Amino acid sequence: MFLPVLKSIELKGEFLLRFFLENRKNIQKILAFDMSTR
Repeated sequence: MFLPVLKSIELKGEFLLRFFLENRKNIQKILAFDMSTR
């Protein structure tokens, strides 16, 4: 019963990790811009 749930959590985690790694540079630019405008 718990196996499919764990699998889906694992897949979501992997997706989020990839998404974060791909967008990390953009996130840093956005954060730097956000800091400079304050």
